[in-house]
Amino acid sequence: MQNNNLKRLEERKQALELEINRLQTDIDSSIESVKDEVSQNLDPREIIKKYPLRSLGASLIIGMMLARSGKKNNAYGTGMGSMLSLELKRMITQRGVSLLGDFVDSKISSKRENKD
Repeated sequence: MQNNNLKRLEERKQALELEINRLQTDIDSSIESVKDEVSQNLDPREIIKKYPLRSLGASLIIGMMLARSGKKNNAYGTGMGSMLSLELKRMITQRGVSLLGDFVDSKISSKRENKD
């Protein structure tokens, strides 16, 4: 009798271990899919493609805010922070102008395609 109970317990233990392994595999695949989806949704290129005007507006607003804060605080001093600030402002401005140019080009080309 005791041997039979021990055998059933051992079988139950193996079945539970298999179930745990299956659940762990399912959880791992779910986590991977969520991780991939989140990283794709937070990719700056995807955000810019999805919301070009909002991205442009945000970059321009941030650039203007940085420009104002730089003028108030240091008036283009000679320190390392002001040099970095100026470079950051220049890069943001270039990126904003580039995005605007790309957006306008895509709109113009799509209108030309619609005419043809």
